Amino acid sequence: MLLDLSIRNFAIMDDVKLGFGPGLTAVTGETGAGKSILVNAVLLLLGGRASSRMVRSGASEAFLEAIFDVAGNDQVRQAMEQAGLDPAGELLVQREVSASDRHRLLLNGRLATMAMLEKITESLASVSGQHAHQSLLRPEHQLAVLDRFSDAALLRKEVEERYARTQEALHRLETLQEEGASAAQKRDYLLFIRDEIEKAEIGPGEDETLFQKKERLKNSQILFAAAAGAEEGLYAGDDPVCGRLADIERILSDAGRHDPELAARARVVSEARYALEDAARELSSYARSVTFDEAELVAVEERLSLLSRLKKKYGPELSDVLARLDQVRAELSCLSDFKETEKKARQELAEARQSLIAAARALSEKREQAAPLLGRSIQGELSALGMEKATFSVRLIPCPPPADPASPFRTKDRGIERQGLEKAAFFISPNTGEPEKPLRDIASGGELSRVVLSILAVLAGEDAVATVVFDEVDAGIGGAVADNVGRKLKDLSRQRQVIAITHLAQIARYADTHFYISKQEQDGRTISAANRLSQNERVAEIARMLSGDGKSKTSLAHARELLKAKE
Repeated sequence: MLLDLSIRNFAIMDDVKLGFGPGLTAVTGETGAGKSILVNAVLLLLGGRASSRMVRSGASEAFLEAIFDVAGNDQVRQAMEQAGLDPAGELLVQREVSASDRHRLLLNGRLATMAMLEKITESLASVSGQHAHQSLLRPEHQLAVLDRFSDAALLRKEVEERYARTQEALHRLETLQEEGASAAQKRDYLLFIRDEIEKAEIGPGEDETLFQKKERLKNSQILFAAAAGAEEGLYAGDDPVCGRLADIERILSDAGRHDPELAARARVVSEARYALEDAARELSSYARSVTFDEAELVAVEERLSLLSRLKKKYGPELSDVLARLDQVRAELSCLSDFKETEKKARQELAEARQSLIAAARALSEKREQAAPLLGRSIQGELSALGMEKATFSVRLIPCPPPADPASPFRTKDRGIERQGLEKAAFFISPNTGEPEKPLRDIASGGELSRVVLSILAVLAGEDAVATVVFDEVDAGIGGAVADNVGRKLKDLSRQRQVIAITHLAQIARYADTHFYISKQEQDGRTISAANRLSQNERVAEIARMLSGDGKSKTSLAHARELLKAKE
């Protein structure tokens, strides 16, 4: 329930504060006084789009604030918890609308997003104005009314989700079929790559090994001379290093009998001599292995040239060439399994379609049961609003089947759309003897207003919204019909908080609380104000609404009579 509303520097409202209570609240005032501004402020606090044009001329920003009592509203409390807000007690919504189009939203003092606000307030409050009249003429809105009445919201959501899954499955299959058209060409290309790389029989790191081998073959004479010369100097030549080390070892060993330190040095020399002798033997073996084979050198260079070409095409490194081979083999495997993959995709589409049809038929069954009940309920409400001769029905219109007979969104005799197998249409006959016609063909604004109010009355039990703001719901009506509308609003206010913007005394008289919106000039500027009326002030305002004169004895007497009669 809306408890308090504060508006500052918003359009022509300078600083307005209103406190609301339960029941029916009437908001009246002369044309242009600012009643619509009040509605726009509420819309913004429920998540409407802000604009710098809304800021009062000369001000840097507009400020809007609303306090809602959320106790007992489990849906709102759950949404607040999901947004990280404390759901205890109240919800404080604050919006700052900047003249520079830099706006801020706070929920319970914390910065928040518009998505969070819309989620929290969707079951907290709503505004029903002239836009609601027009939206009711759209088939999708009429179907939504039926689904709300039949308590089919969850089932409808399930149909929408299964419809989306069927679309995704169809897209996957179509993609596979498109890929299949070029699969043969792609397979030939991949086979060429695979054969080219496999034919080379590449070994990991082979290019590095071959490069080293090429260097040995090209420089065999240098390598032989270096190894043989080193072996001769160390061991086999005249006065070799190892022989000289043996002499030094003997000298140190002999002297070491007199000093252990020299004996230790002799062992070090001995170890060095053995190491050099091992090196000399290895050098001798290396020298014997060094050969020069021109044919082998040519073969190595050709092999390196082949590997270089493959690295340029699939590299840059040889490891990349081998990785490309693995990738090609995997892609060929997928192409080989293409028919199986396509078969699986067809099966997934068929299963998704059957699941969609099952949910859509269950939704259709609910709609078929609820449609006549909704029609009779609205007709009963219309009768209470002065349209005793009117008949009203809700008709289900099958969705036309797609032109493609193979479409998954087609049953035997109808199509399947996101909202199910059918659409809804409201038909009405305002007068006896006239055939029912679609609601959109009704020209009377008063009749349409009463249909809107009837629907809201019928949905009162199904709608969890705690506060409803009616903006000019009395458009195009008057007299006894207006009185019936006032009674209906009063009845609704016993189940929820109702705020009615009205210009009819027959409606305002039923209010538990009455606000008067006025405007005046101050320092050359127009300022709008809101005042809660006392009982005497209500009499004067009702009199003004009746005759345009709130001071004559006749109009005041009539106003008192109206207010007394409603009690």
